[in-house]
Amino acid sequence: MLTIYRRHRRSCKQRAKGREYRHCQCPIWVDGALGGKEMRESLKLRDWQRAQEMIREWEAEDRRTRQQELQITIEDAHAKFIADAEARKLNDSTLYKYHLLFRQLDGFAETYKLQFLTQLDLDTLATFRAPWTEGPRTSLKKLERLRTFMRFAEKRKWIDDNPATELKAPKVPNKPTMPFTREEMIRILTALEAYGKSAGIRNAQRLRAFVLLLRYSGLRIGDAVQLDVNRLQKSKRCTRRRRGYPSIAFCRTWLSKHWMQLLIPARAISSGQVSQPFAAPKGNGNAGFNGCSNWQR
Repeated sequence: MLTIYRRHRRSCKQRAKGREYRHCQCPIWVDGALGGKEMRESLKLRDWQRAQEMIREWEAEDRRTRQQELQITIEDAHAKFIADAEARKLNDSTLYKYHLLFRQLDGFAETYKLQFLTQLDLDTLATFRAPWTEGPRTSLKKLERLRTFMRFAEKRKWIDDNPATELKAPKVPNKPTMPFTREEMIRILTALEAYGKSAGIRNAQRLRAFVLLLRYSGLRIGDAVQLDVNRLQKSKRCTRRRRGYPSIAFCRTWLSKHWMQLLIPARAISSGQVSQPFAAPKGNGNAGFNGCSNWQR
């Protein structure tokens, strides 16, 4: 806080009244602290009103400077979010989606000259979402990730509230996923014969095994890619974690002995050399994530 006063000259008739007396024409000085530094100097002014205006400007500028120093930038915020997500051991696929979101957010911030997280108000976030071209369900998941990021910032007092919660979610049509019909399965398996002529019989067998595994187990592609054959042999069932449930909750899919023999080529099962026949090769990043992407293509 800064305090102004008149430093009376020796010839001033009001000198005995001390620095509190200001109705004279003696020089005006300032005393106090600004920006963490002690100040005691002349303002080189004699007009009291001008001196007050100068001090108000100095203090306002100091407040703006301190607020900017305390504010966190958008780039720093999502870097800390990613670090926290990695510390929580989130899946690589989840981290990848957050990286995509932040890449778009950084491009948006650069276009609109945004630097600080507090600049992401409701109108700004609505403008950020407007050009999204994904479908309703994908846009909903993307909005949920944005809300999670802003909630992360709110919990750490970087922002006063979470404006992303006020964004209306897209309407997602409820379209159940129906199983393939008998005719569709016949066409899929027939297409494998033509594939085997170009890619080789071994690859065709592997693809046929994968198709049958999905068909008769109900596993997601990500679960099927990381399926361990040894576990399947011993228990005669597929055990997988259920999405959204604690790790102790499992969903078991029983497979008949007949279909187990068709799932994996006999040579791979008997040799024991291939425990996860559908996973990506080792050394190719995250085997589960990369393997899932390969099979989706």
